[in-house]
Amino acid sequence: MRYILLLLTVLITLASFDHQAPTIKASELKPWLGNWKGTLTYKDYSSGKPTTINATMKFGPIVDGSKLVVAEGYPDEPSHDGTDTLQISADGTYINDNKLASKKKTADTFQFVLENEGEDAGQKAEIRITYSFSKSRFTRKKEIRYRGQADYFVRNEYKMVRQ
Repeated sequence: MRYILLLLTVLITLASFDHQAPTIKASELKPWLGNWKGTLTYKDYSSGKPTTINATMKFGPIVDGSKLVVAEGYPDEPSHDGTDTLQISADGTYINDNKLASKKKTADTFQFVLENEGEDAGQKAEIRITYSFSKSRFTRKKEIRYRGQADYFVRNEYKMVRQ
């Protein structure tokens, strides 16, 4: 009996290592800093129809080792241009108020997924944002799932190439 309890304790301990929360550092984004150009497609709140506009994005600089400045531009609608800062938590498990749900990295690609509870169109929702980088391409997809719904839908997606 003691052998079985010891074996179960070891198995539970080993399983807990497999479920460690992913972490991220601002330095992991260095290869992807720079200028990107492409489109933003978004689902209009009132009509529900997709709309595509030209967009630019600049990643960088990294400030204080944990903040990444992101400038979004809209050449045809410059009044909507803006700058945001992605603040990575000290333990690397959050970016701003979004929990890092997953991270995948290869020699040529980097993808991370953020999740948060929030609101969309006045409704409580689960929000998922996926950043995907390759050598010459970048996408950022924001997906929404309203409470009680089974599936996510794409609220907006940037598709870009490196300039």
